[in-house]
Amino acid sequence: MKLLHTSDWHLGRIFHERPLAEDQAHFLDQIFGELSAADAAGRPYDALLVPGDIYDRPVPPTDAVRLLSGFLQRLRDALPALEVFLLAGNHDSASRLSFAAGILASQKIHICTDTAGFTTPTIIGAEGGAAAVYQLPFLSPGSISDESAPAAEQPLRTQQELLSEACRRIQAAHQARFPQMPSVLCAHAFAQSAHTGGSERRFIGTAEQVDAALFDGFTYAALGHLHKSQPCGRTGRAFYSGAPLAYNFDDPPDTSMLRVELNGTDAPSVEKIPFRPLHRIARLEGPFQRFYGAGADRQLIAEHKDDYVQIVCTDPVLPQSPIPLLRKNFPLALSFIRKASEPGAASAAAASLEERRSVISSNDGGKPEKIYALFLKDAYGGSPPQDGALADAERALFLKAAEQYSWEEST
Repeated sequence: MKLLHTSDWHLGRIFHERPLAEDQAHFLDQIFGELSAADAAGRPYDALLVPGDIYDRPVPPTDAVRLLSGFLQRLRDALPALEVFLLAGNHDSASRLSFAAGILASQKIHICTDTAGFTTPTIIGAEGGAAAVYQLPFLSPGSISDESAPAAEQPLRTQQELLSEACRRIQAAHQARFPQMPSVLCAHAFAQSAHTGGSERRFIGTAEQVDAALFDGFTYAALGHLHKSQPCGRTGRAFYSGAPLAYNFDDPPDTSMLRVELNGTDAPSVEKIPFRPLHRIARLEGPFQRFYGAGADRQLIAEHKDDYVQIVCTDPVLPQSPIPLLRKNFPLALSFIRKASEPGAASAAAASLEERRSVISSNDGGKPEKIYALFLKDAYGGSPPQDGALADAERALFLKAAEQYSWEEST
């Protein structure tokens, strides 16, 4: 039994005001390529597991819906035997994701958005090599009740309570009906002690977290919600595939899908298959002159010209409108921030302010030239962006304006 596990697609995501439709189409092409290549080699996958956060928000944009629709159509046309499992995460709208779910189920596309019949599995594979797949979407308070409690105490609220009851009932039903068959759980949950990135949705407190030991009773647990690819728990049976893209500059840049091979009810074999992003992410740190102007690091620029870039500026005084300037060297620069103050940064900023006051209040003949030098430092990091005649024309225009300005009034 061979499974491909990938999750947290977040179709329709916006990254620092940039739509990621092309990037997401690129990773969907890689998922399709992995599935179709295995089929062509005579070792096809039995199922594709996508445990949640298919879309990035409850009302997905049109291009996101088209991406999913087109991807599913390609799978059905090229790989009609493949079983596909999609479930609702905390970002998804259950009602929208479940549109036409009944019809799609007849095409082996199983969309789970509620807990109706969650103890009834979908059996995949042939006799002698079958597995039971159970699906649990992101559980909202009250979506599952405690059968053993009095009616007034039945509603369960926390994720631990909800998932604990769900897993108990699934495992009991599986043991009663399919005791010798491997059990696969698809669930969208936050396991305790798992590593988070910068782009997961945050909740207050720890009520969302669940004990990873809840997944020990399954042959394999395909988990979604966390964006870092990682094992979960101590048995080697539960894994997060992680998101296929880094959706935050704090997210791990190396992303993957998981090839899972079941060997009866023993612990599965799990192998990472790296994604190749259309654009990598990079956080670059240093003074503004490192990234722009005559002294810019040309090797650094060449290395990151096609990356989504965040610039962390270490200068005590920031240039004006830095992003348009940076995009001349880094076309995909998306973010510019100032590095948090370190010891000495405050005194450096104070010294810079004092330098400005001293120049503006002076009455020597070189005052306009000194003010122009301060302008270059503030606007461009120390040197003009142009060379030759254009730079000379800018300087002359500034000096002419300086002659007509009353600097004494400005102080």
